Amino acid sequence: MLTQRHQPIMKYMGFSLARFFQRDDEILRDRPVRKASFLPVDSEVALDNAFALGNTETVLLFLHDPFCPISSSAYEQMERVEATIHLIDVSSHSGLGRGIQARTGIRHESPQAIVLRHGEPVWHASHGRIRTEPVTEALAADE
Repeated sequence: MLTQRHQPIMKYMGFSLARFFQRDDEILRDRPVRKASFLPVDSEVALDNAFALGNTETVLLFLHDPFCPISSSAYEQMERVEATIHLIDVSSHSGLGRGIQARTGIRHESPQAIVLRHGEPVWHASHGRIRTEPVTEALAADE
């Protein structure tokens, strides 16, 4: 049985006894609330539609690899953004990432977030720089 004397060992191992004994409903309550609406972009036609929409509205593209832990972390950040996110799964549709690079001039990376406004990229970030707050600020700028 785990007791108070085990706390230093558990902390060293990266565990918190409080978290270890937390009830499921408490764990679910602590999870971030999903605000984003993901719209899959899985073809050239869908990508064309996203860029066409970017001529009249602000569009957020998110290039994501579900097999990459860094991309999974970025996905969790994107879930908290209150917006429609055009989601490109680059592991299944790698050609779309190259197509975005050709259209925007921004080197393809994964994960990557790109904001389009008036048909042009106005902001982008990749890897650990994809955070909820900067993405939200980029979407709100110059609206």
